[in-house]
Amino acid sequence: MVYEANARSHIGGMILTKNEMTIIAGVLAFCAAILWLIATVVKVRVKPDTGAGYQSARISRNGIDTLETMREQAKWNTWAAAMTCLATLAQAMAAFTP
Repeated sequence: MVYEANARSHIGGMILTKNEMTIIAGVLAFCAAILWLIATVVKVRVKPDTGAGYQSARISRNGIDTLETMREQAKWNTWAAAMTCLATLAQAMAAFTP
């Protein structure tokens, strides 16, 4: 079987080499790592009471609202997971490019 010297993959009309796809995977993985680092340090401060009737329950420690912080971290983790998924797909495509 004879392979081209510079094998290429076709992605949505674009033609990419194995090395280009590996670089794309690396960039996406780096972005995912940054997003996960942001998720580890994000904190939501407790909002002051407005005194307007009903106050929602909250869990806080040292002025940080635990539940809101977890919600914010979940948003960052979602984006990081999406970047990891794309990086893995690019890596898999690079692996199967002859």
